[in-house]
Amino acid sequence: MDDYNQFPCPLCSLSFDQMKELQDHMQENYSLMIEQIDHIADLSRYLKYWKERLTRDNLQQLVTFDSQTGQYYLGRNNHDDWNFREKLKKETLLAALGQQEMERSDSEQILHCLFCKKIATTKRKILLNHMNEEHAFNLGLPDNLVYVDEFLKILKDKLERCVCLYCERTFRDSTTLKDHMRKKRHRKINPNNKEYDKFYIINYLDPGKGWKNIQGEIQYQDESDTDDSEEEWSDQLINQDVNVSCLFCSLTCQLNDITAHLKSYHNFDISGLQKQFGLNVYEQIKLINFFRLKKNENRCGFCNSQYSNTEELSSHTNDTHLVRGQTATKILLPDKESWNQSLYLFPIIEDDPLLCILEDEPSDLVSS
Repeated sequence: MDDYNQFPCPLCSLSFDQMKELQDHMQENYSLMIEQIDHIADLSRYLKYWKERLTRDNLQQLVTFDSQTGQYYLGRNNHDDWNFREKLKKETLLAALGQQEMERSDSEQILHCLFCKKIATTKRKILLNHMNEEHAFNLGLPDNLVYVDEFLKILKDKLERCVCLYCERTFRDSTTLKDHMRKKRHRKINPNNKEYDKFYIINYLDPGKGWKNIQGEIQYQDESDTDDSEEEWSDQLINQDVNVSCLFCSLTCQLNDITAHLKSYHNFDISGLQKQFGLNVYEQIKLINFFRLKKNENRCGFCNSQYSNTEELSSHTNDTHLVRGQTATKILLPDKESWNQSLYLFPIIEDDPLLCILEDEPSDLVSS
């Protein structure tokens, strides 16, 4: 992700602090537009890449020109551009996932609550849950955050400068600020502040979507919120009527039916992966995508045996590894080293509905 320093113009020596300033400059001076600029994983590197390649003389050769609008469009039908965007997306994702994996262990420093002195811990998840439970301050699920120590430092610095985290107004002292945030219910962060994009893993999986677009995950402890409303939101989010293919055979049917089929016919309970095997949501995603890829290759995900078609593969997998008729706890997953790899975080099927129903690991509760 960008560190929000400076964005160089690809066609001149000027640099800009804000992305919009850069866009306005390129359009006014060179009739150049970068398509889906907010979807680029590392805009600074992207601009430097094109700065090395573009000049005013070769602009027409390298960039698509639309005669109707009179604009050059960088990104449209440009194979090099698409490849470099994908490269940036994968590299920033892998770096973020590596950082996130490291953050599963204890912090090297003592972490303090932003709002009280009751807790001091090296465990990030305990601190985040404490602020949620005790202060109704929810940054989101701990497993969806990354660079947490840096995130907390930025928020702490703003509070010390008496800046409201939501409306970003500055107050004369901390007492006035706390009173404002409590009365106005501003104990949450500003969803339009792109400075926070870096700290949400969704921005690395789908650049441009942004963490603020998945705020169904982030509950702001509104008094009107109930368990029923959360359940209704969840039901609306996942389209149960969409067709989805089985992980182990050629069947394709609706989502509810495919999960029942997996459990009854293949003895594979997809909703119980966390409970049965202790897999967090990212490990579940990797496992599902691993099975998808192996099925496409007509290769057994358990023993790597090769078959000539899906029917032979399914018969082998069921009879040898899924052991129909026995309880799901009898299933042994493939060797973790074979599927627990970052490359399997990228979906084999675009918008795979099975990835939307995976259960996250249970939260660590902090007693009051």
